Amino acid sequence: MNKYDDSSEEVVEVIEQKDARARLFIGVAAIAGLLLGALLGTIYAQNKWQAVIHHYQEQSAHLNDEYQLLIESVKTEKQEAQRSLDAYKLQVAEQAERESAEHVSELSKQSLQLEQVNDGLQSDLASLNQQLVTKQEQIEDIQRKLDLQTALFDRARELFKKEEQLKQSLEELLAQQMKLSPQAEKLNKECNLYLEGKSWETRSDVCERHDEINAQMGQNEQMIAIHQLDLKEIEALTEELGL
Repeated sequence: MNKYDDSSEEVVEVIEQKDARARLFIGVAAIAGLLLGALLGTIYAQNKWQAVIHHYQEQSAHLNDEYQLLIESVKTEKQEAQRSLDAYKLQVAEQAERESAEHVSELSKQSLQLEQVNDGLQSDLASLNQQLVTKQEQIEDIQRKLDLQTALFDRARELFKKEEQLKQSLEELLAQQMKLSPQAEKLNKECNLYLEGKSWETRSDVCERHDEINAQMGQNEQMIAIHQLDLKEIEALTEELGL
């Protein structure tokens, strides 16, 4: 842009020089006119110097012709300078328009590239978000399974503990039944003999002791049945839980 500014200053300088020359010639013509007027007055007054008047008339005409030529030259040069200035302004405007269009085009390309990059980032972000959601669902599913396994483990541990206790209690009850059964049979025979009056050696409380043993064995049988039912329920629950 500095090159164009220098060209503009040169055109203006030429115009100013031509105007100065025009003013100079005008001034000279004016002075010549004054001198000529003074000379003519003197010549006419004295009826002399006709040749001098003619000479100065020719010079005045010659100066006037030169002045007219100078005026035409200045007009022409001013028109040329104006045309040059207009052409320069047009050139500057066209170049500025081209540079502006190129700048806008470059900005448009950059904007398009940025939009493409932004679209790619948005796509990557959406993909990452989807992966994050999938991972979160997997984590939640694993956590549910872990909680279920923990609950099953705790439940299984309780069931196995209860099963062991029931089996141990059942074994004790069965062992006690096996021990009481012969005693019950013996006391039953003695009680029958006592009631029939066939044995005087049998104690009078034999029947009471027989009833007590029978009651104990009855209670044991009930507990054995309850434990067996509990064990069957535990076994069914264990199969249901996959244990």
